[in-house]
Amino acid sequence: MKSLPNIITYLRIFCSPALALALVLGAFNNKEFAAFPMYAFWLFVIAASTDWLDGFLARALDAKSEEGARLDLLADKLLVGLTIPAIILAEIVRNPSNFVIYIVAGLFLTYATSGRDLLVTKWREKAKAIGFEMPATFIAKTKTAVILVGISIFLAAKPYNLAPAYYVGAIVTFIGAIMSIYTGYQYYLAFKKKTKI
Repeated sequence: MKSLPNIITYLRIFCSPALALALVLGAFNNKEFAAFPMYAFWLFVIAASTDWLDGFLARALDAKSEEGARLDLLADKLLVGLTIPAIILAEIVRNPSNFVIYIVAGLFLTYATSGRDLLVTKWREKAKAIGFEMPATFIAKTKTAVILVGISIFLAAKPYNLAPAYYVGAIVTFIGAIMSIYTGYQYYLAFKKKTKI
């Protein structure tokens, strides 16, 4: 039972490339791929739900470990880091005339989420090497939830013909990205204070 949290995390890792592929293929006007946006939506919802579930089970089963924590971080990075570029690519396929807008939005979201995560991970590793911890803050955990909810709402728009969800999901995701930048800056200040760089 103690391996259950890691098994769930591995499932999230494997879901990420599958849903990214489903998103891109679903953007093509092909009957064979017509159901792919719905598959991508449900894969994302299931994968995002396990982000909470694996942590809950690890605590409940007293199965917390460094390996599990590393796997969880990797799964989070893959889920968002693959989904956002896949969404942008899918939107470009559907609306190539808006290419520049999608590229700008995609670069901002990618750097605000995955780029920020890579920097924070690096700061945490350096901080740990000199003897202090940089635990996740409440707002940092909240921004992850906001981003996951925003993407979920956005992905529901296409398969369920919910036009407002397209805009609401985009807005919520951008709010989460701004929160991500803010929390990244907080981590930077904490790192700078301790290392005096």
